[in-house]
Amino acid sequence: MQSFKLCALMMIADAHDNKALYEDVFKKFYDWGKQISISGIAGVDGESDLKPFTVLHNSDMKTQWILSNKGGGC
Repeated sequence: MQSFKLCALMMIADAHDNKALYEDVFKKFYDWGKQISISGIAGVDGESDLKPFTVLHNSDMKTQWILSNKGGGC
């Protein structure tokens, strides 16, 4: 029987909420999620590799609007 581990990552920025924050500060986090969905994660210490999977980024509607270039000023 396989066991799965759930991991939650958190990245905090003490900054004004604007588009540059997501494009510059959080870019590494979003790019990491894209890489995992393509190539997965290599296993360490004899553990097997993880196949590609989707990483979900939790956000509010304003953030979704900013990231999709559809607003966010309200």
